[in-house]
Amino acid sequence: RAAETKSFFVKGSSASPGFAHDTSVIFARRPVERILKQNQDETQGVGKAADLERSLTVTTRQLEELQIGLGEKLPEVASLIFEAHMMMLKDSTFTGQMFDRIAEGLPASRAIAETAGGYIATFEASEHDYMQEKARDVEDLALRLLSNLSETDDAGKTDWRGRIVIVRELMPSDILKITLEEVAGIVQVSGGLTSHISILVRSLDIPMIIADDLRLMAVPDGEPLLLDADAGAVFVNPSDEVLETFHERERV
Repeated sequence: RAAETKSFFVKGSSASPGFAHDTSVIFARRPVERILKQNQDETQGVGKAADLERSLTVTTRQLEELQIGLGEKLPEVASLIFEAHMMMLKDSTFTGQMFDRIAEGLPASRAIAETAGGYIATFEASEHDYMQEKARDVEDLALRLLSNLSETDDAGKTDWRGRIVIVRELMPSDILKITLEEVAGIVQVSGGLTSHISILVRSLDIPMIIADDLRLMAVPDGEPLLLDADAGAVFVNPSDEVLETFHERERV
């Protein structure tokens, strides 16, 4: 490896308790709001009604496969996460608005983004946490539909097994992918965390910290990290002294 990253410490808050000492991997997906806004504003766009139909079919199959994969470990949590997604996919009003927009001359990508944007704005305007959380479900589903429409995958094919994932923002289906890869820990570099994700990471005993410090997004893949998710502490390139302190505590 080239020059080693400078050691530093970040204090965050615990989303799921535990301890992890492993190497970093950045999950660098573009921000959700920007993707939806770009697709709403674009004049060209991609896709016709048949492409949307195919994207809906592929998305349904993916969600069913993820639900089966997680359901083997945590059936009650899997159904909690996916019930909202599957209900929206089968909601003729939600998908119908997309097909109506295409019939009016919009490309499928813009039809998805505009329809999702309307639902997100409605849910976010609510005073109830449950309704605001549904906005994240719509975002998650819209991203997946857009990804399948253009047959791209922002998440890529990175191998995360046994690594500590650093991510700007997690969607419910992101955490499922991370879960199935059996990661060592998670650091989310933003303030928001839905109850869906909190329940999931705690149920799976994955140490997770929320630390609002953008320096973490610049940590190269493969750097040593130490997470003390009981205290909400993230050590990048921890010193031998720090490691010894934590290993002594583990031995107690």
